[in-house]
Amino acid sequence: MITHAHHKTNNGLDDFIQGIHSHIQNFSHEPRWIHTLRKNALNTLLKIGWPSKNQEDWKYTPIDQILNFPFLLAPTQTSQECDSSILKKLFGNLYDECQSIVFLNGHYVPTLSTIEKQSGLTIQSISEAIQTNSDSLLNHLSQYVSNKLHLFSSMNTALIQDGSMLHIHKNSQITKPIHLIHITHEKCSYFIPYRNLILADKNSKSKIIESYVSLSDSLYFNNIVSEIILQEGAHCEHHKLQMESKDAFHIATNQIIQNKNSHYENTLIQLGSKVARNELFVQMQGEGSDCQLNGLYYGNSNQFLDQQITVDHKNPNTISKQNYKGILDNHSEGVFNGRIHVFPKAQQIQAEQMNKNLLLNENAQIHTNPQLEILADDVKCSHGATVGQLDRDALFYLRCRGIAEKKAKQILTYAFANEIFKKTEFSWVQKHIKKSILCPPKH
Repeated sequence: MITHAHHKTNNGLDDFIQGIHSHIQNFSHEPRWIHTLRKNALNTLLKIGWPSKNQEDWKYTPIDQILNFPFLLAPTQTSQECDSSILKKLFGNLYDECQSIVFLNGHYVPTLSTIEKQSGLTIQSISEAIQTNSDSLLNHLSQYVSNKLHLFSSMNTALIQDGSMLHIHKNSQITKPIHLIHITHEKCSYFIPYRNLILADKNSKSKIIESYVSLSDSLYFNNIVSEIILQEGAHCEHHKLQMESKDAFHIATNQIIQNKNSHYENTLIQLGSKVARNELFVQMQGEGSDCQLNGLYYGNSNQFLDQQITVDHKNPNTISKQNYKGILDNHSEGVFNGRIHVFPKAQQIQAEQMNKNLLLNENAQIHTNPQLEILADDVKCSHGATVGQLDRDALFYLRCRGIAEKKAKQILTYAFANEIFKKTEFSWVQKHIKKSILCPPKH
């Protein structure tokens, strides 16, 4: 069992570390390199400690809510069954339109996955890649994301169990989207450390969807670390759908490395979880690279939704655009910390950052903090943030045409969100978001 201390004491932290150490011993049958990686992450964990409210990045995140629960590391065998009919009900035509790699309670399920063998693409679960000593995994896993970021990234590395390894080969254009489906389906307090490694070789092109859903209102903790490496000229379109149980915790760390003339587009749709934190670190290392980062977070009830975005422009002629929108209702709370770092060598770059928020209730809160750090002189950079309520004139206009107030508010909210979710291009996703906004849960 992974046991979390109820108070932030050294003894509590020691107990927590001891629980992780015990699990690592259970992985002793693995190849030596992964066992060493785990032990090094554990040692880093000892040095880092818990994130503190005194740290700006963790100032508002209710970390104590996570630490107050004991979590079980999800077992390989689970008692509840899930079949393709459930997946089709969950995802509609999205399940059939994609190559799907399916995980239940953190573990790969080949019988539900629809992976097609094709030239130019290698798909493996992380657990398979570890057992086969995959060269790609050996050479790249944990080489990009820093375990020193915080406790949760090093915790993930220490307890890696499963996840996805995708390798898009040189000059390959993968026309069928790859769908990484993560389902939690038992009422157990599971801790699930997903790990993703995505390697996009030179001049490759791919579309990837990550989905996180729950079949019940369960208390569990998904801890995800993803490393995505784009070589010269690679194009990657990446969509993430977080639609988990309102009792769940979700902390994700994403490290993106962009080389020369690569293109990365990320669209985050965040609707679920009690506490959700999405961290996105983009390093634009190659000249001529560009990225487009889009996000929509919609909080209801007492949800807490946290966005931490950092883009590093390290070389000339790079372009980044951030466009995040938040909708917060009832007693929900949101955070947007967006940073753009322009390094001295990064001349003639363009960087845009915008965060717009809509508060639907006087008890809803947003903490927004767009930031620019510019160390070059020939650049075009802009950033901004807005916080407001529904436009009274637009609301009055709809009411005058016989539309009930509640419906009119939903229409305006949907219009506010439309700019972001239409970027997903997938009809099922758009229908699901429309339903979530126009028919929100009752409280």
